[in-house]
This record gives sequence, structure tokens and C-alpha cells, in this order.
Amino acid sequence: MSDRSFSVPELRDRIGPDASEATVRERLAELRDCGVVAAETYPSSTTLYYVDFPGGTGRPAATESRPSANPLDRLSVRDFLLLRNPEGIRTVVLAGYQLSLVCFALGLALSVGGLEAPVRGGHGLWTAAWNLLAVCVGLRLVELAATRVRERRDRT
Repeated sequence: MSDRSFSVPELRDRIGPDASEATVRERLAELRDCGVVAAETYPSSTTLYYVDFPGGTGRPAATESRPSANPLDRLSVRDFLLLRNPEGIRTVVLAGYQLSLVCFALGLALSVGGLEAPVRGGHGLWTAAWNLLAVCVGLRLVELAATRVRERRDRT
């Protein structure tokens, strides 16, 4: 989203509680009719408004899409391998932590109940959980180190 773009709720929050969303929408429609404001509608029923500067400098690029709230939607394999998307990597790591907790709990329940793991190989769930936990901790530590190196490099 461009710094010059705004949605109706964002504009209403900036104006204050005295303005209703209907009033804000009416004023934006008037400004749009006058050619002062332009709008871009996205598939998620979101419309972003922006000041329509002469020459089109205020309009977002046609290929630019609204950024997703989910960091995994923006995480590419390249960004993952180069550790360039800390939010996405943290989301993967947190998912790994949660999955390892589920594996630990399931392994404990199977051990207490005297049952075998669903897949042959003893307590493979515990092994998988420990391996997954080690990978997540290692990935998080490497991501933190890469972020610190980038911050130092950007300061200089």
C-alpha cells in the first residue's frame, strides 16, 4: 500500500469519531467526481483512495497489489533461503514450535497409554518433535544473526 493511499476506516479514524463512515464515503465520492481523489478496488472488497496528482504520480502501479496481512503470503522460497523476510520466517518457526508441542503431547499420551506410534518405528513422534524443534531453534538463531548483520550494514 502506498503512503498516499488510505481506506475509508483509516480516513475516518484520522478525522475523528464525529464523522460516520457514510459521511466519509459521500465526501470521497464527491472528491472522486471532481477528479481530486481516485480509487483502486481489490478483490477482498477493499477500496483504497489516493490523491490523483497530475501525471498520475499518486496512483499505485497497476501491478502493485495490496499487501497481505499474513506474512506467509509474502514469503517466497528465495526470501526464505536468504532469510530476507523475518516475519514470514518467524511465522514458520512458531508453526514448527506448535507442531513440535503437538508431537510431544501425542508421544506422551501414546507412552502413558502404552500404545505404539501410528507409524512403526517406536516413538518416532518424539524423534520428529526433537528434530523439528532443533531445526526451528537453529533457523530462528540464524535469522536473528542475519537480521543483526543487515542492521549493522545499514547503519554504516
